[in-house]
Amino acid sequence: MNKEDIKVLRFKDDLVKLLKKYDYDITGTSLDNGDICIENGKGENYIMQDTKDIMKEVFVEDKQYDYEYKNVMEEYILESFKNSKPRDMCIGNFIGVGTGIVTSDKYKAEKILDDIAEKETNNVVRYIKSKNELKLILNNKASYTDYTWINPEVKARGYRLQNAWIDKNIGLELFDEVIKPTCNYCGKDNIKVI
Repeated sequence: MNKEDIKVLRFKDDLVKLLKKYDYDITGTSLDNGDICIENGKGENYIMQDTKDIMKEVFVEDKQYDYEYKNVMEEYILESFKNSKPRDMCIGNFIGVGTGIVTSDKYKAEKILDDIAEKETNNVVRYIKSKNELKLILNNKASYTDYTWINPEVKARGYRLQNAWIDKNIGLELFDEVIKPTCNYCGKDNIKVI
């Protein structure tokens, strides 16, 4: 046995303890696609979808329909803004943005901004694409509209958003501690889950 063998056994013990703590059981799915099914003590099933990143999305069966699933994080994000109304921004020591594209995935943000720029070709004032920045500014006759990529893992602190497009693949802790505070001027109608 080597160190990795011991490390794996410790991981297994920690995982079993964690499953017991939350009263969960891990099983495979019948789809044979690498997804992981987590069943709680009440018989509800959650699916952790196998993607290029480790378990990015978590789904739960929608009991209204057979074999249909809801994205749990998407539901959580929308529920967090359920009773909120948009507020006017006051002037302060923060960065105001028209619409924040909040995701850790730069390629996802770039695809969204490319799609907007393609649709609004005649209204594009400026489109900045650099290693650490993506920003699209449109001229909509009466005013300017800007879309800015915000990576919550790197530089989200200091931003205040009135409109936010939030990635459903972010973690719960990152959403609660970083993203939600940046959206304190958003209302339920100003949030879009991407």
